[in-house]
Amino acid sequence: GEAEITIVELLRCLEKKEDISVINGVIFRKDNKIIFTPGRERIKNLDELPFPAWDLLPDLAKYYCPPVHTLKKIPAALLVTSRGCPGKCMFCDRSIYGNRCTMYSADYVVEMIIELYEKYGIKEIQFRDDNFVVFAGRLRQICEKLIEKKLNLVWSATGRVDMFKSELLPLMKKAGCWQIWYGIESGSEKVLKVIKKYTTVEQIKNVVKLTKENGIEPCGFFIIGHPTETKDSIEETINLACELPLTESHFTFMTPFPGSELYQNATRYGYFDNDWKKLSGWFPVFIPYDLTKKDLEYYNKKSFIKFYFRWKIIISYIKKLRSWKHFKVYLNGFLSLIEYIVKPRKF
Repeated sequence: GEAEITIVELLRCLEKKEDISVINGVIFRKDNKIIFTPGRERIKNLDELPFPAWDLLPDLAKYYCPPVHTLKKIPAALLVTSRGCPGKCMFCDRSIYGNRCTMYSADYVVEMIIELYEKYGIKEIQFRDDNFVVFAGRLRQICEKLIEKKLNLVWSATGRVDMFKSELLPLMKKAGCWQIWYGIESGSEKVLKVIKKYTTVEQIKNVVKLTKENGIEPCGFFIIGHPTETKDSIEETINLACELPLTESHFTFMTPFPGSELYQNATRYGYFDNDWKKLSGWFPVFIPYDLTKKDLEYYNKKSFIKFYFRWKIIISYIKKLRSWKHFKVYLNGFLSLIEYIVKPRKF
């Protein structure tokens, strides 16, 4: 479960050499047996937790840079401001939070941002919550407070096309939001139902279009090799990615992560190489019955080539260049993409 309270109790217990079996939320080995203590209760008020100890890390502005395709200003930092998602996608791990969502308050979030901005010189915040936009009331409050503070700062977020109020887009833009990553996953209506995404291609098109019209860059997460996937459904996904006005796309392999529904029944839909060292999203560990490993590798590379090697995408990157540092960051990203496409994947 959540570790913040558990780890403090555990450290105190170890320091005093006391029995750790009295602590909820730990698993340990004793006399060659695995002992599970009762589960830890969810933290009711996340605002009671302290800020992350950024001071214990090397200089954020100097040593850390997020992935190039998610970056507008340098330096940037990531924040996770909520826990859980109402969605029931079969490929997501919901073993810790289930569908119960908790969040830091708008005041807490804005205070964290101000500390990063003033103390560490951060110019961009990337919200990496499972579903940042789902909390409409808090989202409005965060935007209003950021507008009031008048910080020279931009931010990006993640979300589902069916779980946020699109009328908030103008306010988000005004507050500094420049990019939203949507979990689109597939361009096939059939596949979207099988994986329990419960979104439609029409919803996807409408929200992505509205995002673009409001001056925010829409980006898409896609997965290759869903349960019941076929070559035709993968082509639908690639075609949708190129048809939508997306500025960035991410194509990973379907991976049955431990804790997900798919992890429990993956062999019902195909072959599953359950090697935890490979469960990163970048190896074809799950192969649907109608496809082969070579098929998945071919379509994964094709998706990147077909999406990124278009003039409008290339020109969009050129327009983003604002300094020599930006150029070096984008060049390294481009070279990494070429290496990923050209080199055979080995583990």
